[in-house]
Amino acid sequence: MRHRELAMKAFDQAAVRLVGRWLLLLLAYMLAAQTVIAAFMNNYGFRGDDERYGFQAMISGTAHRPFVYRVLMPVLVNAASALVPTPVQERLVAAARDKLVEHELVHGGDSQLAFKKLCTYMVLFVTLMLLPVGLRALAQVAYGPSLLADLSPPIAMLFLPLACSEGAYMYDFPEILLATWCLILLARGRLAPYYAVFILALLNKESSALWLAFFIAFYSSRMARRKVLVHLVMQVGLAVLISAAVRWNFRDNPGGPVEVHLIANLRAFAGLLPFIDLGDPYAPFLPAPEGVNIVVLFLIAFLCLSWWGEKPQEFRRALSYLFVAILPLWLLFGFRGEIRVFFPLFPVVYILALHTLSRSDTPRVHAHVERRD
Repeated sequence: MRHRELAMKAFDQAAVRLVGRWLLLLLAYMLAAQTVIAAFMNNYGFRGDDERYGFQAMISGTAHRPFVYRVLMPVLVNAASALVPTPVQERLVAAARDKLVEHELVHGGDSQLAFKKLCTYMVLFVTLMLLPVGLRALAQVAYGPSLLADLSPPIAMLFLPLACSEGAYMYDFPEILLATWCLILLARGRLAPYYAVFILALLNKESSALWLAFFIAFYSSRMARRKVLVHLVMQVGLAVLISAAVRWNFRDNPGGPVEVHLIANLRAFAGLLPFIDLGDPYAPFLPAPEGVNIVVLFLIAFLCLSWWGEKPQEFRRALSYLFVAILPLWLLFGFRGEIRVFFPLFPVVYILALHTLSRSDTPRVHAHVERRD
């Protein structure tokens, strides 16, 4: 009987610890998601009524090229709106009207458009809730389970607004989540679901075709060269097919396939201002380094490059290959502080940073042990 009581007590304690741990993680992940989406909404929201890339233009498919090519979020939101009866939409909008007005989500008396904005907001929040779950899973694939893998994702997410000094869009956070799951599936060798996520990524943003770099990074040494080439041809074919279909569908929209900003970027980088740029992405009048501020660049370099040779080889390759692919395109078509174009590398930087942080702590731990001895 006593053994049974001890076993039950141990089970109860283990259950309490497990529930407490998961509640702590859930709260931490939720607070991080709320912080990021609050910064997004306060600074950029759904880009107002801009006919080039504003919410109504994106959802209706009348936005300018190349913005209109990012079709995944509009398709999801329009599908959700079509599934929910109009009276239900009107009741939901009416119940949340005060908050919708406060955040400028209500468009006059158009309840359907307001509902679509509400849907988009919730999809983005769910995306940001799933992101730390994905980062945690990726860390466990790379290094195994640990408390650092549990608690570091929400901390990493807090840095996301620093990358949005030139704006942010509804497709940016889904891009990070999809990149994270592509890496998880590649690391686990699950190529069938990887292809499904890759297709979603191509629908979300056409530049996701560059994620071929992830596949090369993970499989150039795992798979026979001929088989690697077959998979690369398949992925290039998917990218070309989806891109061609989307571009054909929106061929009559105004704008062009890209916007060139090379000269403006070179002029900006010739000066000091971009490297000391400060913004207030989190709270008004409270400055923080953002964009290509030297503090941001130093921290990224420190977290990624310290103990480089000890870091997981596949993730080192992923960083090198995709960074080299994105950098010239950013200089050509991006804006000076628009480092959100490197968002697909966020989960890679996170994995490399975890190694640096754990390695940085080792001397302190050893010194503490020596003092105790």
